[in-house]
Parts: sequence; C-alpha cells; structure tokens
Amino acid sequence: MCLLLAVDGLFGLGIVAGLPLTILLWIDLGRELRTLPGKNRGSRAAGLLMGIPQALFGVLCLAVGLAIICWVLYNSLWRRDPNYSGGWLSFGIAPLLSLFGAGLTVDAFKRASVGTSIDHGGGDPSDAHGSNP
Repeated sequence: MCLLLAVDGLFGLGIVAGLPLTILLWIDLGRELRTLPGKNRGSRAAGLLMGIPQALFGVLCLAVGLAIICWVLYNSLWRRDPNYSGGWLSFGIAPLLSLFGAGLTVDAFKRASVGTSIDHGGGDPSDAHGSNP
C-alpha cells in the first residue's frame, strides 16, 4: 500500500474520501432494505445482515465515548494521572460520540414507523384514510 501511495498521491485521497462514503451508503442501503413496503423476506434478511456492521460500529463508538467520559471523571474527581493532559471535567467530544453510537446501534435493526412508509399502491391521494367507498 505504501508503494501505491508513493506512485499515485490520489490513491490516498480516494481512500480518505471513499471509506466514509462507503460506510454512509452501506448504512443507507441497509435502512432502505429493512423498510421496503413489501413482504419480501430476502430483502428484509439482507437489510438485517447489513445492520450487523452498523451495530458493531455503534457499539464501538458508544464504548469509546463512555471510556473517555470515565477517564475524565476519574482524573477530575479522584486522582489525576500523570498521562492525563485535559482540564477539569473536559469531556470534549465524548458525549456526542456516545450519543452517536447509541443512535447507530438502535437504528441498525429498527424498521420505519407506519407513518413514514411510502405508498407505492398508486391509489387516490384524497382517500388517505379510507373514508370513500
């Protein structure tokens, strides 16, 4: 890989831009497969399988965020470690990282609610509640 970076500098730029885009597309495709309006078991199973890496990434973000919060609390309230360079109760990005991880984990296997699904039936839009016979 170092040889490829030395030969073509755009390879590194492609990795830096391509990896986050791939993760976002993976999450979006899994969500779309889980929320398809039909009862296709294959697409639902594929959506659940695609949710596993998302859940693992969410658990990892949650664990790292909570570890940072615990480290800051320990160094601020009990005993200051010589390796700790932060200030008093300076959590930084840890709470946001924890919330992001919890959201990813919950969203990994959640289906869309009934009100957010798209109607592909092509019926009359004025008859949304079924009041017209």
